[in-house]
Amino acid sequence: MGHRSNKPHRAGAVPAGCRIITAATLPKLRDAVRGWATALALEDEYRNPAAVRQQLLARKLNGASAIEAHALHAHMSP
Repeated sequence: MGHRSNKPHRAGAVPAGCRIITAATLPKLRDAVRGWATALALEDEYRNPAAVRQQLLARKLNGASAIEAHALHAHMSP
């Protein structure tokens, strides 16, 4: 989920395990995606599945590691 804070409104409910991309964490995610795209643009590396996979892993943009690296745990209480 994207939100400006990882703390819910006092009347809000947070699903278990919810993670939030906030204004504070968004620049790191943006930079990782830009770096990934830039690396793959060099010498047409985007055509090489192994290079794409390696860049995703290196920049923590794959599966659960993307969530862990670029999103905060939602706080259950305000």
